[in-house]
Amino acid sequence: MRNILPYVLATLDAEFPNSKLLKVCIEQETVFLLYGNGEELIVRAWSPTTSFRQEVRFDCFNQSVAGFQGNSLDDTALVVLSNGDVFSVILNDGVVIELGSLETQIYACSWSPDLELVALYLETGKFLLLSTDFEKYTKALTHLIAQNDVSSDKILEFVERHELHAEALKQLTEDSEARKPILESQAKKFMLASKYEQAGLNFEILGMVKEAVDAYVLAQDWKKALSLVPEESQCDIALQIAESCEASKNFDDAGHLFAYFLQKYTLAIECYCQGSQFDDATLVAYKHDLISD
Repeated sequence: MRNILPYVLATLDAEFPNSKLLKVCIEQETVFLLYGNGEELIVRAWSPTTSFRQEVRFDCFNQSVAGFQGNSLDDTALVVLSNGDVFSVILNDGVVIELGSLETQIYACSWSPDLELVALYLETGKFLLLSTDFEKYTKALTHLIAQNDVSSDKILEFVERHELHAEALKQLTEDSEARKPILESQAKKFMLASKYEQAGLNFEILGMVKEAVDAYVLAQDWKKALSLVPEESQCDIALQIAESCEASKNFDDAGHLFAYFLQKYTLAIECYCQGSQFDDATLVAYKHDLISD
């Protein structure tokens, strides 16, 4: 079998949100796929080299397929036999599904190969059934990025749907148009997860200074936050972070900010004492004549 292309199925998560790919078979370069959800069996045939597509559905409560039990790979068989160009699919209980001929059974179905969910990947001349969603989606992402005519919006949509930000950033080149929207999307995701340090780094890479400073303030990383703002704004930012540090009992950083950025020495001494940093409290008091004889 020649190495044709990766086989990709379109929007299966939307069409069959509760179904699982159970079995895969290949015969004469036609792909046969068996899906199930405990109530219905769906057999699909697709040839990437011709326009042949067909879909057959069976009610699992029908006596003829009563042997089907849910989504187990072990409970459902898929065997494909070929007599010339006529295909027959045989299930494990002997049910025969006639899918007809590549010549005579050509008609459109409600699905088409696209760039959404990878169910199969052709490698070294044989099909591999990918074992996990992460594998499927990562393979799909690789295939998607490799397409020259795919928009960055399409890649972003896929990445957000399957939370593949880190994988996408590994695969995309530095000059790819898709990098920036994915970095921003990941930053927003970090913010929602309270991973403010990582969010700030993404925003900083993107040149989104205000958003980066806001993230670093929430992360109480005063050094990074203050390094991004002009000198005239540093006091306001330092006060925000100092008050945040004090509220979260990070008295060491709060004391440092009050003493060395805000010149609020009494507040600095109070923070140092609450954090049992008595040497620092004493140093500030002596330096600014706050200890009476």
